[in-house]
Amino acid sequence: SRIDGGQYFNGYIDEPRIYSRALSASEITELYQQGQTKINASQGNKLTDGLAGYWTMDGNNISGTSLIDSSDNGNTGTISGATPNIGKIGQGLSFNGSSNLISIAPSASLNDLNPALTYSFWIKPAIDMGGGPPGTTIYMILSGTNPIVKIEDEWDRIVIANSGLGDNYVGAPYSFEAGKWYHCVYTWSDASDSGIWYIN
Repeated sequence: SRIDGGQYFNGYIDEPRIYSRALSASEITELYQQGQTKINASQGNKLTDGLAGYWTMDGNNISGTSLIDSSDNGNTGTISGATPNIGKIGQGLSFNGSSNLISIAPSASLNDLNPALTYSFWIKPAIDMGGGPPGTTIYMILSGTNPIVKIEDEWDRIVIANSGLGDNYVGAPYSFEAGKWYHCVYTWSDASDSGIWYIN
């Protein structure tokens, strides 16, 4: 949960997923609705087609500083400082905004996800986001040649960046209130040569 340059996310993250295909609007709605029901555990058996990485952040999928990948691809992450807390679905992880992060090494299942991909995750910022001071950024990142997801308060935009795709900007006014959960999904398809953001 950091990007080169030293910014760190301040708040909670839960249920990050990466797919090697672009989910449909109905599938994204299904993921969103999972977060609206009274369940206390992640739904690892849901929407597994094309699942490249899935980190529930639940206690049974954390071993020491290892964050277990619940897909079949073995993309275990390394937790640096982030701590367990109540998530949107079951348990999530809390990030302090100054040093906490999760790193995931490049792998065949995560690198070069063209011609299509989806990122899905829940976030709950600890501070209000949107129209704030320059330099305030919340984002997620995978290292190596993987795409980067950024929600930039400085420019009021949401960004996907990838060494193969270049920067793909989806700009729109938005704001995230502190203490509220938001479901964020980004899909990209070479066929349409475009990306789409879905928030809640």
